[in-house]
Amino acid sequence: MDPLIWKLLLYFFLTLLVTAIIIRTTRWVLYKIYLRLNRGEKQRFDPTSYSFISNAISFLFILVALVTFIFGIPQLRVYGEKLFLGAGLLTIAVGFASQSAIANIIGGVFIVIFRPFRVNDIVHIKENLGVVEDITLRHTVIRNFENRRIIIPNSIISNETIINSTINDIKICNFFEFSIAFEADIDRAIEVLREEAESHPLYIDNRKPEEIEQGVPTIKVRIVGLLDSGIHIRSLIWTENLSDGIELKTDLFKKLVERFREESIEIPYPHRTIVEKKAPVLNTKGL
Repeated sequence: MDPLIWKLLLYFFLTLLVTAIIIRTTRWVLYKIYLRLNRGEKQRFDPTSYSFISNAISFLFILVALVTFIFGIPQLRVYGEKLFLGAGLLTIAVGFASQSAIANIIGGVFIVIFRPFRVNDIVHIKENLGVVEDITLRHTVIRNFENRRIIIPNSIISNETIINSTINDIKICNFFEFSIAFEADIDRAIEVLREEAESHPLYIDNRKPEEIEQGVPTIKVRIVGLLDSGIHIRSLIWTENLSDGIELKTDLFKKLVERFREESIEIPYPHRTIVEKKAPVLNTKGL
């Protein structure tokens, strides 16, 4: 093999090794700073800024290493100058191709500055629901409740409506809805619902002190509609977070089915009345 190729390979791997060591050391130092600033209850360096800055520094070092590799070799320097200083069609093509990348970087910066969500927040973006795991220069990583990672470019997130369940208050008001038959005892059904919900370990009483003094019910229940086969009821049940709310609702459905059977409270199901008509008899006498 040509000695020049060996030199190029050696130079490439040395550049790669030095860059990896610098990135790893820098991220380790940044992590130590993050831990030191976040000692105690007060959080001075939030995980979102730490994640974004860490990824940005890594990208910057990789870019510097690439430029150093190209301009450090005389044989590649000519091509490097044409690539970075030329104003031909290649430069124009790269400019158009980099528009989305620049948009993603700007979107990531805006996310870190304005903080519509942070790392570890529970967010709902379009049909995607999950926990924000990482924010990079290009995209945001969301871990859904199936433990799958959803990768969304930052430029797309910047133009979407975001439902953040933990930005200020992690408590969740869960809409729990069910139906009973028209003939069922409505008051007893509501009473059973409150008994089962209040006895659940994940339920919390979110009433204000004045509401407790006034005797406001712990769980608000409303009739929200009359369906074809029954009465539709909605209740508001509070939990500490979204995960607790999902677990409470699944448990409560099972409990209500069991209690309604014991209390003879009918759960509605569709009824259909079938009318059978006989075919008309044709008068053929006049034919």
